[in-house]
Amino acid sequence: MKDRWNQELKSQKQMQYSNIYNILTENVAKAKERLANLANDASPNGKPRMRKSGQDQETISRIMKQKQEYETLLRANMHEKQSKAKLKEFE
Repeated sequence: MKDRWNQELKSQKQMQYSNIYNILTENVAKAKERLANLANDASPNGKPRMRKSGQDQETISRIMKQKQEYETLLRANMHEKQSKAKLKEFE
């Protein structure tokens, strides 16, 4: 029973880490795409043009999604520490 529970926790953690990894790699790919266009979007005086609000909203939504994943992982870690402490206390 205990081994099954530990295995389930490991698979949940692995899925959470995988989700965070996917979000981060997606953000990096989109940042690279935007930076590649930065040189082309420069105005004649050398200053970059302002971004479109759609891109800003997309960035904010990605950041919020990333924040939620991080908070979920943090809560899971806290619960794991608490359960280990209770188990140790019980033994």
